Amino acid sequence: MARIQPTTESGAPPVLAEAAEAPAPACAQEHESDGAIDATRRDTAKRGKKAAKKSRRLLVLKGHTNLVRCLAALDGGRLASASNDASILIWNLADGMQLATKRGHRSGALSLAALDGDRLASSDKADNCIVLWNAEGTQIASAEARRDLESAELRLADGTPLVQLGMPWSRGQHYGRVRCLAALAGGRLASGSDDKSVIIWNPPFGNQSQVTRLEGHTKSVYCLAALDGDRLASGSVDKSVIIWNLADGEQLAKLEGHRGPVYCLAALDGGRLASGSSDETVIIWNLEEGRKITELGGGAEARTKLGEEIRRGMHDPPLPGEQDAARAAYRKGLKSLGLGGHYGYVMCLAALDGDRLASGSADNSVIIWNLADGKQLARLEGHTDTVWCLAALADDRLASGSSDGTIRVRPVLHSTA
Repeated sequence: MARIQPTTESGAPPVLAEAAEAPAPACAQEHESDGAIDATRRDTAKRGKKAAKKSRRLLVLKGHTNLVRCLAALDGGRLASASNDASILIWNLADGMQLATKRGHRSGALSLAALDGDRLASSDKADNCIVLWNAEGTQIASAEARRDLESAELRLADGTPLVQLGMPWSRGQHYGRVRCLAALAGGRLASGSDDKSVIIWNPPFGNQSQVTRLEGHTKSVYCLAALDGDRLASGSVDKSVIIWNLADGEQLAKLEGHRGPVYCLAALDGGRLASGSSDETVIIWNLEEGRKITELGGGAEARTKLGEEIRRGMHDPPLPGEQDAARAAYRKGLKSLGLGGHYGYVMCLAALDGDRLASGSADNSVIIWNLADGKQLARLEGHTDTVWCLAALADDRLASGSSDGTIRVRPVLHSTA
């Protein structure tokens, strides 16, 4: 399969990352002169610096033909992306090359999760099922296999068996679109759905897989986050976050504080949880006490009032250019109120090391937050449409996927300001 070349910020092809060569074995070095050893060390150090410098460059990955809905970091310096174009792409982050394409979804993926054993799980917009993939595979051998109601297995071109969960005849199934997935300890998988429930799938996966159904939300479940202590957090359009004990399926706590649907969650160190919402804020929760620690962005009520005031001055339907003018007025209004943060729905979150958090929004930006003081460290621009998904990567890098069809991989160093 032909590899697709990404572009850098300037549009020019990036220089491919160079891996520093390993030093020669000690037994070989003993026979070299001091000058040769020094030269070898300098050369190795130079290549290492060059590779590190290139890892700090922005990569723009282009391969999808529709919005990039979800991302999942994989072992071996790889990244998986799923799109409304019904494909899943596997990328090599060392050089930004496309390694594999998976096709089999009918109308695009809604969620993606990396599982152990180099597998992926994804859900489709067109049905209520979950598909398991081998991350090394290329594509489904036959699209008809996906509609075969006499087999719960899918096979890749290389013959690897893959399972579809939630088929109509199986013990466990969702009765609405599967909006989110989360990998759990012990090889388990959690899924949240428009049917307001969360299902825990236990291996071995198949249409006889043992499942546990968690019910407590009153509207669609849009996000999940695995927590320590065999717990799970779920966020919903009902504006709440529920903490579940997976050992017995009991509800441990219900966190309420957002003024709009909860679209994203991220587990943090120190027994904390972050939640992002259509109210344009991110709330940091203390899970032990079940209380709000802080609100990033802040001013949810003031934001709502400002938005209502601006909408009252608009035509219905809006005149050409009126939407853009309204967004500009809204952003200006937030600044006049002393409110920072996002000025659009918060769609995705990613925990970063150094007690930092990344948030992506319908305002097309990514914000890096310092959780120690709740202050904004940086606003990363570049996407031209909604940022749907984020993935924290090695070497202090962050991947973001957008409605503009691209994935941007960039450094988020501690010195960012």
